[in-house]
Amino acid sequence: MESKDRQISFICPNFSSHYRPGELILPLVFYVEHGKSLPSKVRLHVESSHVWSGTVVNGGKKIEGLEGMMTLYGIRPYSLVLLEYDGGVNFRVHLYSPYATEIMYSNYEHCPSSDLLYNKIELVMFSSVFT
Repeated sequence: MESKDRQISFICPNFSSHYRPGELILPLVFYVEHGKSLPSKVRLHVESSHVWSGTVVNGGKKIEGLEGMMTLYGIRPYSLVLLEYDGGVNFRVHLYSPYATEIMYSNYEHCPSSDLLYNKIELVMFSSVFT
């Protein structure tokens, strides 16, 4: 776990014995220090500009309600989920394959709107960069 300028970066344990679809387990060191102060609802900002809502449970030991995010990005056992926490309700999320290569983030059009909290960049703006 790395901390610089109050930002904390860590990898969620995602071994097959701990894996549960829709849940991210927070490392012991993080939840001991910050678990009790986490709000019950958090936002996970993925590199694709998607923001997902999750629920902190078990005294800050895990975040639940992420089935849509994990399905969309193909998060499975041994996928690496790097979280950066600045405090408050926001986490930045970086996703890597089990071979430590960053995944190809899905486009907004493939994202089920019922699971997505909001999209920071409109698809038109995103697609205009490549035309």
